[in-house]
Amino acid sequence: MSTLKLLAPLSAAILLVAACATTGAEDKPAKGEGDPKVLASRNNQFGFELMGKLHEEGENLFISPVSISTALQMTAGGAQGETRDEMAKAMHVDDLKLAAHNKALLDALNSRKDFKLSVANSLWSDKARVTLKEEFVKECRDFFSAEVRTLNFSDKASVKVINDWIADKTNQKITNMLDAIPVDAISYLVNAVHFKGGWSHEFSKDATKDGDFTLNDGTKKRLPLMTQWEDCPYNESADWQAVGLPFGEDRQAIMWFILPAKGKKLGDLVAKLDADAFAAMTKPNYNSGTITIPRFKVRYKAGLVDALKALGMKKCFGDADFSRFGSSTMGRIFIGRVLHEAVLEVNEQGAEAAAATIVEMKAESAPSDPFTFKADRPFAVAIVDRGSGSVLFAGAIYDPERLDK
Repeated sequence: MSTLKLLAPLSAAILLVAACATTGAEDKPAKGEGDPKVLASRNNQFGFELMGKLHEEGENLFISPVSISTALQMTAGGAQGETRDEMAKAMHVDDLKLAAHNKALLDALNSRKDFKLSVANSLWSDKARVTLKEEFVKECRDFFSAEVRTLNFSDKASVKVINDWIADKTNQKITNMLDAIPVDAISYLVNAVHFKGGWSHEFSKDATKDGDFTLNDGTKKRLPLMTQWEDCPYNESADWQAVGLPFGEDRQAIMWFILPAKGKKLGDLVAKLDADAFAAMTKPNYNSGTITIPRFKVRYKAGLVDALKALGMKKCFGDADFSRFGSSTMGRIFIGRVLHEAVLEVNEQGAEAAAATIVEMKAESAPSDPFTFKADRPFAVAIVDRGSGSVLFAGAIYDPERLDK
């Protein structure tokens, strides 16, 4: 069974679940604030459920539950009524004060010292297309530490501005996530996560040797396999083995590798994986043994709308109530796309992972019949300076001369 195929779906969640583990006083919320552990647990459950919907046997899968959850929860702050209730229920946070809990979790994650971890949010809009409500903007700033920026979405350069922000927040690991801005897009809510940590006990490069890696279809490929003897958390059952490799001197983060037993399918393991099953697999039972894992990298990019709808999040993509978000003369506001991209690199020194989530808000324009314009008879023309309104050129064309004469 392919170890790489397992690393892909689990590693982003595992890195960030571990980062949420309690490490001391910085995790204790002030009175009246949310508990970061509570929201982390709900995000984990939502993330594993989303993985189950996205998983395809034999295909790499790598996501960041904390990135997706944060972007959608920030967006949910602009929703009301059934739209907000449906989003909150799908994410298992309908009983939480999302703003306060997100602030507590964000503060905890961004306070780590033993490894590099940053979680950043931003809110982008076009004033010509939408008027954001100040209450919603303030919530994004105060509780999600979001940068609030305005752009001209009709300018193609705006795509690069948003992509550059993501690239900067992910250590240049995700550089061209947004492809284009549709004419009916009014706003973007973006989350970016970056993690980099060195193993508490590095692998020796001298011990890395090329070896066979069995793919899902039974064929083999040669990969550099890293090997070392380690005293670390280890659990096993008749169906799987799980080993955890910690990061840094203080071991505040850990990366788990979970391998199906021989003859077992990874897809069956993923299908049964939830927060409780993961907790059982990752108990801190220490043992000593030989660990062999590939040195590799993986990149995953996908739209999440279908998977989110399958989890019960439906109204926000159509007949939505985002009246707390703002208003648009273009029509009703709803979520158009939810884009996610994540990357992971594992080598002898440690692991680096990055992810970004984009929630695209659209306005529903009234449908119109397509038109046909065929200038095959006399017509008028005008060239206008839009800034001043000056008509620079104008005319009536009765007999156009061939341009290729």
